[in-house]
Amino acid sequence: MNQTKIMDNPPVVWHESGRAGAAIHRLLVLLPNCEFQEATLANVLWSIVSRNGATVRLLAAVDDWSDEARIRMRVALLAAMLRESGLEAEVEFVTGTDWIETVLDRWTPGDVIVSHAEQTLPSPAAARTLARIPLSQAFVGLGKPVCELRGVALPAERSVARTLVTWILPALVIVGAFIAQALFLRLAHEWAIWARQAAFIASSALEVALIAVLARPRSAR
Repeated sequence: MNQTKIMDNPPVVWHESGRAGAAIHRLLVLLPNCEFQEATLANVLWSIVSRNGATVRLLAAVDDWSDEARIRMRVALLAAMLRESGLEAEVEFVTGTDWIETVLDRWTPGDVIVSHAEQTLPSPAAARTLARIPLSQAFVGLGKPVCELRGVALPAERSVARTLVTWILPALVIVGAFIAQALFLRLAHEWAIWARQAAFIASSALEVALIAVLARPRSAR
């Protein structure tokens, strides 16, 4: 197995000799059911396609019907970013968690699989342990070229943190600002009307600014 690191931020590693400079007809991009940095992934895919003239097919995993709406929104955002870059991407939603079978059913010569270092599966060499290996190693063992990304897919703990920052903290700001403004109006009832209005407008502007900062997508920071 030959590995050639071609870029940083995020690290992109090609598995299989010569593939980093070889002609690529299509990218099979695996999208696990987790949060990922859409803008970063779109930039990486554009960088690869712009050099090789390949097409893009997004394979998005849907593990549970309750997640389907959220997954479709996430994939639609990624597809829109690719279109803005001048790329057209096919989108397919797949069920189940067997990426090996899913990809092999769709792989044709000239395809390169784009997987994530965070995607793992049990190690066949250590069946009785909890050891896991990157999904890319399984494809390499089958003789398939793989482009592996690191840091684009967000592990579960990072997804929770992202949700906390994106939704809960802005909500806390709104509640806290409401309480603070209610107390302020009680304490400042003897102030001049213009002074109270100015202070209220300033506090509202600060609240909006904080919410805007906290609610910005992670990839935009």
